[in-house]
Amino acid sequence: KQNSYGLNELIFADLTDPDTMQAPVSTLAVVRAPATTVMMAELGTQDDFMTDRPNAYKSTAPSVAINDAKDARPAPRHFQRVNVGLMDGHQKSFRLEQFYTGQIPSDKWYQP
Repeated sequence: KQNSYGLNELIFADLTDPDTMQAPVSTLAVVRAPATTVMMAELGTQDDFMTDRPNAYKSTAPSVAINDAKDARPAPRHFQRVNVGLMDGHQKSFRLEQFYTGQIPSDKWYQP
């Protein structure tokens, strides 16, 4: 596979999006819950979580559309689990439904 990890598109600057879609750059100080906020996630799939999206490097939040070739959804490659790096520096392995699908609010783990 040509994919690995992608940065949280809601926190890190997305310079591949058009100017009208770019969010301001966030600092670590704005992250309210660093232990439960995604910094990066193993990625490389389309909306179905199975079809490959090679060479992507942006972890798109659940409510955000995949809008360019660098966006991707998480890839549950390890016994249906995704390795996730969180903003406080620790790593955890999650099933999709634990941090990505069916969350309320939908971007709960991606919002700063």
